[in-house]
Amino acid sequence: MVNNMTYSEIRHQFAEQLSWTDTRLLAWATEIIGVPKETPANSFVLHAPLELMARAALLPRLSSGDRDHARARIVWLVVSYLEAGASVSLPGSLSPPSISGAVSSLLKAIETSDLDEVDRYAAWLGENASADDLKRLLGTSFACSLAGAAHGSIALHLMGRTPAIGGSVLRGIAREIGRHPEWKVQSDGLATGDRPLLDALLEIPELGMPGSSSIFPMVAHGADAAIDLLGNVSSDPIAGARALSRVAAWSMLQDSAEHVPYGWTHTLSIPQAVMSLDLDPAVAVAVAGTQIVGFRASMGTRPLDPWRSPQEAAPSPEVDLVSSALRHFDAHLVKYTLACFDAAAADPEQAHLYAAAASHLSSWWATQPDDRFFEGGDQ
Repeated sequence: MVNNMTYSEIRHQFAEQLSWTDTRLLAWATEIIGVPKETPANSFVLHAPLELMARAALLPRLSSGDRDHARARIVWLVVSYLEAGASVSLPGSLSPPSISGAVSSLLKAIETSDLDEVDRYAAWLGENASADDLKRLLGTSFACSLAGAAHGSIALHLMGRTPAIGGSVLRGIAREIGRHPEWKVQSDGLATGDRPLLDALLEIPELGMPGSSSIFPMVAHGADAAIDLLGNVSSDPIAGARALSRVAAWSMLQDSAEHVPYGWTHTLSIPQAVMSLDLDPAVAVAVAGTQIVGFRASMGTRPLDPWRSPQEAAPSPEVDLVSSALRHFDAHLVKYTLACFDAAAADPEQAHLYAAAASHLSSWWATQPDDRFFEGGDQ
């Protein structure tokens, strides 16, 4: 349960932290949010390190007038995390022979669900390995995992954008992956042809929800359909990434409103993260494609129309989208807003599509009750 402190209370009780530079504030936040909790992560705990990275990445896009609000939300996130349960004990010291050796030990610990060893090696790597090292050496394993709500790829995707946030933010997701090492996407034999991926994704069947809206059961629900659809698709990573992002944005704009805040946000953010990593192209397309097949097979209720204009209403200006996201409490809104900006940069021909998708989610949240963080007191 997140805390109920208000903006006014944060400003008064954490005046010292809010007087720091962004670099120092984010380093302080990382020291706290980078430490995993003992019990299995709920949605808030799982997302907190990713939310911190996404908030930090969006912060430079914000006008100076809104920075106080956005920084106060970062402190609110830290306080909420502190109140979310007991943290794990300090991991014991290690002396691995090399970074690659430590990664091998980490992956072995994940496979055997030895969570203490997972945390020891993840903590050591967070202090000693660069973001590029971690992306390169952990990319395939984390991208293929459906444990931790398949968010391992997002953690790697966001890592390194803000130097003040170190690799310790991987500790929590590594621990969650270690709880269910058998939850994996099977990519063998897929993406071995030349059919455009977009054509296949537009033929995803509507299977209905599998009984749970969690990531693993939805992707498993669509696994057979993914094998049927993705065997002969092209492994072109650029065309594939654009196809995946477009289908995700169309889903946000055209399909069931029931899944706007969480389901359709993940339909963009998870496959996008997989495609951003330096993986074998066939593996990347197969994994990300299988994820989207599972999401749309489970949540989809109507065929997508690639020719339908996304501009049902004028998209909000970028600065307004950033401000709304960084003032808000929901991690998915923050991550999705950043994901839409990333998608527009990678697929500039469809930048208007991603602006519309981000605006659609922001508008949806504007109709929902908020946490009254900014009500009353000094603003």
